[in-house]
Amino acid sequence: MTPRLRRTHAAVLTVTALVAVLSTPAWAQQAVPSPTAPGAAASDPPGRVARLNYFNGNVTMEPAGETEWSYAQLNRPLTTGDQVWTDNGARAELHIGSTALRLNQQTALSMVDIDDATLQLKVTQGSLSAHVRALPPGQNIEIDTPNVALQASSAAEFRVDVAPDGNSTTVTLRSGSAMLYGDGGSLQMTAGQQVRFTGVNLQQQAAGPAPGLDAFDQWIISRDRLEDASVSARYVSREIPGYEDLDANGTWRTDPSYGEVWVPTVGVSANWAPYREGHWTWIAPWGWTWVDDAPWGFAPFHYGRWAYLGNAWAWVPGPVVAARPVYAPALVAFVGGGGGSHWGVDLAIGGAVGAGVAWFALGPHEPWHPGSGYSPSYYNRVNNNVNVHNTTIVNNITNVHNTYINQRVA
Repeated sequence: MTPRLRRTHAAVLTVTALVAVLSTPAWAQQAVPSPTAPGAAASDPPGRVARLNYFNGNVTMEPAGETEWSYAQLNRPLTTGDQVWTDNGARAELHIGSTALRLNQQTALSMVDIDDATLQLKVTQGSLSAHVRALPPGQNIEIDTPNVALQASSAAEFRVDVAPDGNSTTVTLRSGSAMLYGDGGSLQMTAGQQVRFTGVNLQQQAAGPAPGLDAFDQWIISRDRLEDASVSARYVSREIPGYEDLDANGTWRTDPSYGEVWVPTVGVSANWAPYREGHWTWIAPWGWTWVDDAPWGFAPFHYGRWAYLGNAWAWVPGPVVAARPVYAPALVAFVGGGGGSHWGVDLAIGGAVGAGVAWFALGPHEPWHPGSGYSPSYYNRVNNNVNVHNTTIVNNITNVHNTYINQRVA
């Protein structure tokens, strides 16, 4: 079931350099309309995505709405409708909040539904392991296969192995509990069990204790140990994908104004600035989305804020709050004088940035404005751990004044 790989035609904005910020810019920080539906606005977007944070070997993906497969991109957000394939000898790891998903070779994974209430995935062949660290009350994770649907509603570690022909599924539960559903029935599994199913009626072909660990299991354990030992988890919610990559790529410091901040030390040059090395790509329903080139470049570009402290850029995650962090496509403000789009800047499709376009990272206390069509609830949630200064409040939505701390230093 190896996908046919062709060049994707998805709209991408490549970034060759950060355009200089104008001294007296005409700015607008609103969501860019779709290239095919200018001005379109829908309901609030989901507050979480999947992040492809590690892979080796040939891993390909087919974004929702596309008909062509392309090579996987590190740090590209994945959402409902996206598909991932690991070729022979390849492995991949994704995170959705604090849940880690690991794919062995020749595995086909589909994102059936990822939103604030639902996490539903489908495996049609291959091996997938899930480490569910925590789930809010009333929520669950569902893994569908041709033979069975598995649901976990609390912390659990499990693995599903689907035969290449889809005729059987083996479920191994290492910790926690899970419910299995088939046509007209259900079965509860407890830790330490393994069951192999055929058909769609929970037909058990084999059942017994979980076997010893194979090479895939050993790799899973090594990945879990990296997360378990993460220093960054002391300062960043585990619900933020990519927190563990901060450990080996920067240092944590205490700032008198902002508390704990993270300073990148790997992959940054003397003139480096956030949102400079990467590209823009269109991902519905958020719109233009930043995909950073750095191996650690996910959490600091979709959560928190940036500040220039002394002679270095520092990521300010903000306080860890009880509510689940909400993903944003890019926490920046745009400037430019070209006009012609909903942002007030010209954005060219197909590989070039329009004339006069510039952007810079939002600083601490500066809220992100997702554009028209969002609810006050979404606005407040996406800015939940940002203490807003220099603002006015209108109908419970914060409107920031035309002052940004990073405007002169980006």
